[in-house]
Amino acid sequence: MVLLHVKKSDKQEFLFECSVNDQVDDVTKQVCAIHNLRMKMERLVGAAAELADHGPIKPEDQRGISDEEQIRLQEAGQTIAPPVIPEGFRHNPDPHSFRTGVAVRQDVADVLKRTAAEGDAVISIQQVAHKVSLTERMIQECIDNIRGAVNIAYPAYHGLPEYEPVVEILEDREMLDNKAAALDILDVEGCSLWFSGKEMLRTGGKKMSDYVGRNDKTKVVVRLQKRGAGPPVREPAIDEATQRNMMAFYHKKNEEAKKLAEDDEDSYLNSSWANPKALKNSLIGGGRDVSWKPR
Repeated sequence: MVLLHVKKSDKQEFLFECSVNDQVDDVTKQVCAIHNLRMKMERLVGAAAELADHGPIKPEDQRGISDEEQIRLQEAGQTIAPPVIPEGFRHNPDPHSFRTGVAVRQDVADVLKRTAAEGDAVISIQQVAHKVSLTERMIQECIDNIRGAVNIAYPAYHGLPEYEPVVEILEDREMLDNKAAALDILDVEGCSLWFSGKEMLRTGGKKMSDYVGRNDKTKVVVRLQKRGAGPPVREPAIDEATQRNMMAFYHKKNEEAKKLAEDDEDSYLNSSWANPKALKNSLIGGGRDVSWKPR
């Protein structure tokens, strides 16, 4: 199988396996679907962790209002009421005041957070270093596991509002039109793969072998981006870690050069090894000064 190292950006990359006989169009669709699922999983993991820690999200007109402010507003006759802690829940205020602070029990929250962390590990960029290829099924299983953990905490989503981000993500009701996350979502029919500075054409029945050769044990780096965006930016000749090491070595050499420049050029003359008579003294008189005066 050909191993594709797919990159969307420096922090969005994963491995995908295909055959040299697969059509480019089919491979591009699968790669794009996996990328979109990874982005969905990232949003779901963050929202699930927030739900476990601080409970459901507040209505839009109450977000940013702390519990203390809600109490003051209620005392002033406003309709906003402070949160009520039902039995089996705990109070854990959200520092950003975006969530109600009415969270599930700690043991249930730990299950939800652990399930979300497992899903985050599956889509982690570290999977590239571990040489683990991604499939749609792997990510979908993680999403289903998080759905099950949410149902344990909130059976049938009871107690969760319709605008809760976790529910919207699980039910595919997200509205990303005005959010930054929408920039990461790619249209399956409107994206393309780039390899070795060339776009891998999806038309004309092109196969992977037309670009990567017929060796089925090849590993190549491909770029995923929107169609018509032009060639991607070339990758740097050295990676970030190597560049940091080179800069550290260059800085060390500069510091050593500065110390040498600050030393007095004649300071070595005071050293014993710089004495021009050292050899003569060591041969005559055992290193003691020779005296020609009679004793």
